Amino acid sequence: MINFRKYTQLNEAYKVPKKPISGDAINVFDIDDTLIITSAVIKVFDPTTGEEFSLTAKEYNEFEQLPHHELDFTDFDDMEILKNGQLIEWVVRILRKTIAKGKAVGIITARSADKKLLSEFFKHHGINIHPDLIFSVNDPTTHYTGSNAERKQMAFEELIEMGYKDFKFFDDDLKNLQYAKDLEKKHSEISMTILHIQPKWRPNMTEAYADRILEKNETHDEITKMWALTAHISDFFVKAKTPRELMDKFIEARKKSNDYNAGWNMDSIKYFYNWHLDRIKDKKREEKAELMQVESLQYYNKNILL
Repeated sequence: MINFRKYTQLNEAYKVPKKPISGDAINVFDIDDTLIITSAVIKVFDPTTGEEFSLTAKEYNEFEQLPHHELDFTDFDDMEILKNGQLIEWVVRILRKTIAKGKAVGIITARSADKKLLSEFFKHHGINIHPDLIFSVNDPTTHYTGSNAERKQMAFEELIEMGYKDFKFFDDDLKNLQYAKDLEKKHSEISMTILHIQPKWRPNMTEAYADRILEKNETHDEITKMWALTAHISDFFVKAKTPRELMDKFIEARKKSNDYNAGWNMDSIKYFYNWHLDRIKDKKREEKAELMQVESLQYYNKNILL
């Protein structure tokens, strides 16, 4: 016999809300590597070898997971990591302009955070997004299943059920974009414009630092500059995959710190460099950290003090 009370409760839990923002058009944004870059990583453990390593959101999109891999996504549940991330300003400006025009804005993210927490995060940046238009497709309280791309496609189905027909979707993952585009074949009444946010369109260190701390008509004391730059350069160090890339990041950062009169001392440089060498599992990290001090000082004397 059907338990109608239980059926009604289940139906209410999955019931799609009415359209919260009027109009047929909606701009939909991913979060990670589309609106913001953070230091959050996916930790991977291989129990067969004992190997541990980390993946950025971008690397995870291209990662071929094996059945025995154990994945840890807890960084993406940490709202402090999200709050300390670096906004990709040109994409955020599109989002803000969309809201200013009275047009609907949606968020479809692979994060698992409660939509209310994400709504509060956007409000922290002066962006008001209706909670019913925020979809955290890995939230365990939701009914989404399958891969991230499949879960995001299910979220789009809910937006279509709400009555939205004209979509623009901003995401850094081509698979997510393709799954969204495929919905045009199933729903002839909708149009889906997809926009791939590529790494080359994200700010470089100089541009991002200028946005963060050296805005027009603003001045900052030297200590504020130093700590802002320390945090900022550490964000960029996170992206280095090899010791060589890490050294390149350091040289760029060391020069930039002098451009803004916010130089690090050598103990701080060694600490950050050594920490990130440890992150990428370089077995000679202590030796290379010492060598880095010599190389960086030589570079500094040759290229910066001239």
